[in-house]
Amino acid sequence: MSYVSMGAVAAADLAVSLIATKGKAAAAAESIVSNAGILDTSAARDWRDRFVSTFETKVDNCTRRDSTGKYNGERNPSLVKEIATLVRNSLSEAEQRFDTSSVAASPMRDLAAQIDRLQTEFAAVTSTAAAASPSTTKAPAPATTTRRGAGPTYTSVSVTLDQIRAGAASLRIFQRASAVGAIQTILRAKGKIGLDGKPIEIDNLFGPQTEFAVKAFQLDKGMSASGIVDKATLDALEGRSAAAPRSRSDLPVGLIAGVAGLLLVGAFVASRRGK
Repeated sequence: MSYVSMGAVAAADLAVSLIATKGKAAAAAESIVSNAGILDTSAARDWRDRFVSTFETKVDNCTRRDSTGKYNGERNPSLVKEIATLVRNSLSEAEQRFDTSSVAASPMRDLAAQIDRLQTEFAAVTSTAAAASPSTTKAPAPATTTRRGAGPTYTSVSVTLDQIRAGAASLRIFQRASAVGAIQTILRAKGKIGLDGKPIEIDNLFGPQTEFAVKAFQLDKGMSASGIVDKATLDALEGRSAAAPRSRSDLPVGLIAGVAGLLLVGAFVASRRGK
């Protein structure tokens, strides 16, 4: 597994966040359509479909990697600015054509503000990477037990999947455990890839590649993209429902009484047939 700079990790996090705005864009556009007048419904839907399609195309272009492995948005932050401009122009069109209320327009304004922040962060990552030299990019090594070449070091932890399932432990970046390998196996089986665009390597090391895949999975499931494998994340990875089965004591008293009554009636009928 090759070393991944912290600048690349930051850019990957930003790319994940930008990809997540696709769902927000669709919801923001739907908010405007649902508040459009009866006569404007068809036109509003055409506006929505055009906006969502263009938005997703621009996001895909921005988060696509070039021949050097960098995201287009990392190399050219103006691509992110184009997305924010698209949101504002589309909102302006909707307000003029569909008499959009302030409440209906609020999600679109929030979306534009979020993309503005992402553009600023992409630009910061780019400028930081350009200013860094090979002699200054090496971070001080923490007190750990495992090192991979010139890359980060990892702390060995005795965390098991059973402990995570019980909510007694979790796994996060720069930790080493056999349970990490099990999680990597699940992620790989689900087709999740690392920030380098390649399948997850099963090496028991919770590195930036694995963290990226965990965050992508969490976003797919509508969870907070913490990158930490806790009980909720492992439950989702292993396909368990988040809701715990109800015990008998949780059932309504009326339901218990009704079941008991049916059992008594059944017993009575059976005894009458035996006579």
